[in-house]
Amino acid sequence: MQRRFSYGLVILLTMTMAVACSDDPTPPALDGGMDSLVLDDGSADDAADAAPSGDLGACLVGERCNGVCVDTNNDLENCGGCDAACEIGQVCFDGVCRGSCPPDTLFCDGACVDPLTSVMHCGTCGTACEQSEVCLEGQCQCAVGLSVCGTSCVDLQSDPAHCGECESPCAADAPACLAGSCVLDCPSPTTNCDGACIDTSADVRNCGDCGNACAVDQVCTDSECVCGADQTECEGICVDTTTNPANCGQCGEVCGVTEFCIESACLCPLGQDACGDSCVDLQSDASHCGECDKGCQNNTLCIAGECTCSAGLTLCAGTCVNLGADSKNCGACEHKCDVGQICIDGACVLGAQCTGGRTLCDGGCTETDTDILNCGTCNTACELGQECVVGQCVCMGDLTLCSDECVNTTSAVLDCGVCDKTCSLGQVCTGGLCASSCADGEVLCEGACTDTASDVANCGGCGTTCAYGQTCTLGQCADVCDDPTTYCFGECINLRSNHVNCGTCGRACSVVQNCIEGECICHTAYTECGGACVNTSSDPLYCGDCDTTCDPGEICKGGKCQAP
Repeated sequence: MQRRFSYGLVILLTMTMAVACSDDPTPPALDGGMDSLVLDDGSADDAADAAPSGDLGACLVGERCNGVCVDTNNDLENCGGCDAACEIGQVCFDGVCRGSCPPDTLFCDGACVDPLTSVMHCGTCGTACEQSEVCLEGQCQCAVGLSVCGTSCVDLQSDPAHCGECESPCAADAPACLAGSCVLDCPSPTTNCDGACIDTSADVRNCGDCGNACAVDQVCTDSECVCGADQTECEGICVDTTTNPANCGQCGEVCGVTEFCIESACLCPLGQDACGDSCVDLQSDASHCGECDKGCQNNTLCIAGECTCSAGLTLCAGTCVNLGADSKNCGACEHKCDVGQICIDGACVLGAQCTGGRTLCDGGCTETDTDILNCGTCNTACELGQECVVGQCVCMGDLTLCSDECVNTTSAVLDCGVCDKTCSLGQVCTGGLCASSCADGEVLCEGACTDTASDVANCGGCGTTCAYGQTCTLGQCADVCDDPTTYCFGECINLRSNHVNCGTCGRACSVVQNCIEGECICHTAYTECGGACVNTSSDPLYCGDCDTTCDPGEICKGGKCQAP
């Protein structure tokens, strides 16, 4: 990531020393006529396509794409190769498009940068070092081997304007500086580089020839710039294969877009598992609930690794139903009402009508003002993530309906602030505004700026998801509820006695049942027959007891079958 800056840094250092020993304040021209420099981790000035002398087709940094030199390590439109553009909301890091910045990096000016080494964002976004400084451990300071003289970083061992100590220029009778002393001529094997006696076989700022600077991650060996310690050359670029997602463990080993390269291995963030090429949270991912490729169907949610219905509904044969108003599952799964009966409050009732403003939908009485399966009218089901309010399907919580999808407009790059407001390439949406940098204390996780100290989906780091029923405090997951309560749909509930969450979240007892010790038990006036609570004194399917069914045309009265 620092490679794009490194060439510019060392060239600037060379220019600074050259200017220091000249009466002319104009920096000397570099070999090859390069009239501008690449300065930071993700941006370049007007002449980024300049080439060194002797090879007008070569690029000083990166490669030539569509006639312009770009650094494919972090170029959003040429990420990893020419014309390989990232999507909106992604960043290019080490040649891989991804939605999150790696650990210990910040999102600044559209790029993931290391605040410990970035000269344009040293310590924090926007804190730029002076031209002659480098960023070490998040502090702007002179590079190793250089000293501060005034406002510049100089080499006291070779700078003829500061030879041996600051403001100690060499005179005309000894114009060159060697090992901190002024000399007439530079002895072999050193070379006179603008008054500095340099061993070009080992000097990173003048490697092989005056002004030929190596990258920060390179060393000069036998007059050649080569990869430094702990670096490996992959396709002409020095990389750290222990952390580089495009060369993880070895050259060419590319991690998935949601994986990080940690100690030479492509790994998912803590709390996630690999399913195919993606890292997912098996506790909450509706497409991989509990295990890879196990998808939740029919309007169910994935909670704690189980496909679960919304509050008030019960899962019957893979479908969420309302036991209080479903004629095919009245009071209990698969308990069907007989012909002529309707389901009212979880009981099959013969010849009844819906009252109290309720509507008859598919043989059951329901409140269409709040029923997500019959919202406003019968069989109008709300989408996942919606609730029914006054007969209208609306998004839950702070979400907004945009193009038939509930989104968080404070962080959605395609609907930033309002629906259909799309951020530009290299920007993210934070607080409903498009920005190229995250605010202090926030990091980029899956295209959004977030505070990992409090975000349950990114607790302590991107992708580290807290379990259902936990909160994130100071980057640590902790249980929300204390025993004996359990977190269900935003509340701490006692599953042993809660009527709509009996034994488990979302398991609702009917109106003729009580929740006792986590089990739905029939009221004393009712008898459990075939999994349903029935009144054996009036139910023709269970007249008098669970095994007696009245003949067609008969009614049950006082527990006896008789003619009407």
